[in-house]
Amino acid sequence: MDFPKCDYQDIYAFALEKCLKRCKWLAVLVPESFLRSGLFRERLSDFISLTSSLFSDTAHPVGLALFTPKKVEETVVWSGEKKLGALSEIEALRPQANPRKADVKFNRQNGNVGLLALDNTKTASIRFCYPSELKGYKVRESCRSITLVETTVQVRIEEWNKALNSFREKTHNVLMTPYRGLRADGRYRRRCDWDLARGIIQHV
Repeated sequence: MDFPKCDYQDIYAFALEKCLKRCKWLAVLVPESFLRSGLFRERLSDFISLTSSLFSDTAHPVGLALFTPKKVEETVVWSGEKKLGALSEIEALRPQANPRKADVKFNRQNGNVGLLALDNTKTASIRFCYPSELKGYKVRESCRSITLVETTVQVRIEEWNKALNSFREKTHNVLMTPYRGLRADGRYRRRCDWDLARGIIQHV
């Protein structure tokens, strides 16, 4: 079956649009990345990040999206049974990067900052580090898990890691890219996207 002609890159978004046109109330499992997509927010009353795998045949991160018949003023976000608050308030915690500034460049072999951007299989391990820790590592342009960063900003490894960990704790990771596969603690692995890393470097 051919991919339908639509404005979406993912087939689930096309299917969700069809459901919303036909249903007043809707509860649907979607990829957890849906929360950051910005799609269909007008009727999205609640989004529940399911913190561990629901199904034995897949470890793909998912969330439960609840839609109402009418436009909502705010979307309430949950992490499992824990209510985190309004989506706009959580998004305000994310440091806003300025990609137009040339002070932070990723995937630079001679960078002066290291970034371990993906949780390992045991625990929440994303962090900035000194380049010496990645000595001998060959930067790959397509890699998004380990990289070297070139920045003209004063290097503050400890402060950046503190800000990163604080952001993770306050948001319960719902604004960090989910990664297929569970850690040993039963939680989904997360990835730090370049925009978040840039925002931390520029603002801390």
